[in-house]
Amino acid sequence: MIFDDHGGRNRLLVVDIEWPEDSVYKDEWGVYGQPMCDKCKELSLDFSTIYADLHYILYETTSEESCFNGIRDHGREGMKLADFMKLKEVVEADLSEAMVVALLFYTSHSFHAINKALRANNKPHPLPATVMCINEGIKNLRVLDAESANATAVIELYRGFNDTQVTDEFKKLGGSEAAPMSTSTYLLVSCGYAVRMGETNGGLLMKIITNNNLQRGADLTFLSMFPGEAETLFPQLTFVQPTGRVQVIELK
Repeated sequence: MIFDDHGGRNRLLVVDIEWPEDSVYKDEWGVYGQPMCDKCKELSLDFSTIYADLHYILYETTSEESCFNGIRDHGREGMKLADFMKLKEVVEADLSEAMVVALLFYTSHSFHAINKALRANNKPHPLPATVMCINEGIKNLRVLDAESANATAVIELYRGFNDTQVTDEFKKLGGSEAAPMSTSTYLLVSCGYAVRMGETNGGLLMKIITNNNLQRGADLTFLSMFPGEAETLFPQLTFVQPTGRVQVIELK
């Protein structure tokens, strides 16, 4: 789109542009619909994907779609953002609309736009308000388990990493996740992320044992764009302490 001042009048001209194939960014998650600068590639700031996910959350009606990580909005067709705001969990946790949108956005395929900048310690973060609303939303959602039977229950969670090796330093001291930390109560879901597309150069699967609701993140199953992942999301800078128990599995 270009503006033309010809004749003293501003006009908006819409022009179809075909991007050269070698300028379109590709990675293990797919093909992005526009050329990107090196910094945007590094931080996964693809405008077309981010815009599509936000537009879907803000303005569209939920619909099921088969994706690599499950069926989008499985079992909840026909919902709009206003319907999410009426959910029992949203009301009880006093989530603002901004928190709901941010949490939904994180469960979409645009979550890398949040994580990569945090892990790279890129300042300022390109989406600072979204990060703030995610963290605040997680904190608010912890109230849901405070008076339930799960408040002091032992719950096992799993987290999968692709192309990851465990360092000796981590085995001794543990470490903190700079980004929000996604986990699942379903072992197979986390295995899928550890060995994505059946290929890996060293997958890591963490089994995280929690003893009460204050040690856990927020269960996003009721809200997640992919409810089949049974996602529990921890806030950023969550510390993980190793137990010393390690098992090595060779895939054949």
